[in-house]
Amino acid sequence: MRVILFSLALVLGCTGAIAQNMGLELRGGPALHGLEFTSASILNPLSTGRIEDISVELIYTPPLDLTFLGSPRLAIGGTANLRGFENMIHANLNWHTPLFDTPFYVEGGLGGAYVTGYLHNPPPGYRMLGCHTMFYFQAAVGAELPGDWTATLAAEHSSHAWLCGVDNESLNSMAIKVGHKF
Repeated sequence: MRVILFSLALVLGCTGAIAQNMGLELRGGPALHGLEFTSASILNPLSTGRIEDISVELIYTPPLDLTFLGSPRLAIGGTANLRGFENMIHANLNWHTPLFDTPFYVEGGLGGAYVTGYLHNPPPGYRMLGCHTMFYFQAAVGAELPGDWTATLAAEHSSHAWLCGVDNESLNSMAIKVGHKF
């Protein structure tokens, strides 16, 4: 939670000129925690999630040329659980694609995450993570709104891909984020 608050303070402390040159966008909003995509929840996976997370993300244009990767933006962010379950911070590349000549866009993200929680033998309701360092994936759809505002629906998945010697109890969430471009 401290990392998220520190990141937010950094963003708010940036001057307008620096922020415009970097294409900063700050997004945040509520999120469903612990979505499960199993055979038991296949008919309604959202029913297994709980709205108990706050998700914050800072997306910016990097100072170096990444055109060889398709010109992704860099993103850092985090998800804080308000009920004491798993928290996450992440850093990733974010590919933003406008949908034709409309205000709508799609995004994909790929990077790494650090997830707090139990590595082994968790109490009921918690995940057995196996390791804290995980891969991070994001898929999103959104819309550009008037006045440099955005609205984004993002699905996030953090997983160790069975590299930690235990079952892969991934962390999945879905967030509605309102953003502002500086």
